[in-house]
Amino acid sequence: MSIKVSLPKEKEMVFREKAMRKFGYRKGALSEALEEAITLWLIRETSTSMKITNPTIQISGILSEIKETSVELQHEGTTLFFQKKR
Repeated sequence: MSIKVSLPKEKEMVFREKAMRKFGYRKGALSEALEEAITLWLIRETSTSMKITNPTIQISGILSEIKETSVELQHEGTTLFFQKKR
C-alpha cells in the first residue's frame, strides 16, 4: 500500500536527515522511518484511550518505601543536578 504525504519543506528536510542517519543512506530508509513514526503514533493514540480518572489511586503505595521527606528529596535532587553539570 502507498500513501502520499505532503510536508512543509523544512519539516521534510529534517525528517529526511534523521531517517538517513538512523536507517542509512539507502533506498527504503524513508519508508522505514515513516513506518516507525506511524507505529509510534498509533501506540500513543491507542494508549490515550485509557483515561485515568484518579491518578492518586494508580500510584498508591509506589513511594511507600521512601523514608526521606519531600524537602530532603528536593535537596538531594538539586545536588545531583549540579554534580552532572560539572
